[in-house]
Amino acid sequence: MNKKYLILSIFALAIYLLVVPPLAQDLQYHQFADQQTLLFIPNALNVLSNAAFFIVGLIGITALLNQPDKYCDKKVLPSYQLFFVGLMLTSLGSGYYHLEPNNFTLVFDRLAIAISFMALFTALFGELISLKLANKMLMPLVALGTLGVVYWAVSEQYMYGDMRLYLLTQYLPLALLPFMLIKYKWRYSHQYSCIFILLFYVLAKFTEVYDQPIMELTGGISGHTIKHLLAALSGYWVYWLLKNRKVKN
Repeated sequence: MNKKYLILSIFALAIYLLVVPPLAQDLQYHQFADQQTLLFIPNALNVLSNAAFFIVGLIGITALLNQPDKYCDKKVLPSYQLFFVGLMLTSLGSGYYHLEPNNFTLVFDRLAIAISFMALFTALFGELISLKLANKMLMPLVALGTLGVVYWAVSEQYMYGDMRLYLLTQYLPLALLPFMLIKYKWRYSHQYSCIFILLFYVLAKFTEVYDQPIMELTGGISGHTIKHLLAALSGYWVYWLLKNRKVKN
């Protein structure tokens, strides 16, 4: 059965790469609304708001290291741990990127995000569908997410720019989560509260798109800064669920 799903997944990935044309990174992406310098820090609020990721990641990984058996099954513990470590890396990678936004610095931001996405998807997949399979999926999925970022970076440098694999590894897990929550039963309470993980992230992407209008509306806080805070809130919700959910009888 596992081989069947593996073959289908590889086939679907091949079809996706054949049908969807390569997509290069639009250089306008790096032109953020917030270009204020505060305390000698360029693009200050976009840089400093990344501290929220580090705080959430630190809270989560500390809890999982101190009382691992309290929060989750040992088979998905590495996935949750890597997710929170990934949030801390996102704080560093995104902070570095926003000091000087360009394609090179963006690589560090996206690598950390890819690790977090793949780790969280693996954890939720394991708890909703198969703990045994999730235990085997973590490293291959993290490697796939990393490959998507590395391939994009290399393609921008030497070819024509190709974000397809990166976008697939970022957005496919988000698209699959609602279906997983509807189709499968969680052994814990608060099953449908998991949707807030997705909701906060969708709101974060919305504020990212309206970066400049939100800055004009707020008089100094850009949409991208708010995006960081909402995305960190999405990560905090994972910790909240781990802390508050109960095993169903």
